[in-house]
Amino acid sequence: MEQSQLLLHRAMKEFDPKEYKRDLIVMNLHKGRIMMVFPSGAKVNDQSGLLEGDYKDGRRIATFKDLDDVQAKQGALQTIIKSWLELVDKE
Repeated sequence: MEQSQLLLHRAMKEFDPKEYKRDLIVMNLHKGRIMMVFPSGAKVNDQSGLLEGDYKDGRRIATFKDLDDVQAKQGALQTIIKSWLELVDKE
């Protein structure tokens, strides 16, 4: 497993997939950018400023230019994913 897959695997509690009621992360791939949409990202206390947007539905978006940009922001992204998964598991 890659590091990002291990992070998600360790952070999430087990669940019955037949009762699965939450979106994880929506990926939007565009020429020149990668967008990760967190459906309830407004609930995350993002100290890094990585999550952007002020959408009424509570979603927040992390945008990356390329793989180098993802790697440069890896620490902030991992912190956000861990915090967000803890919140999702409480719902």
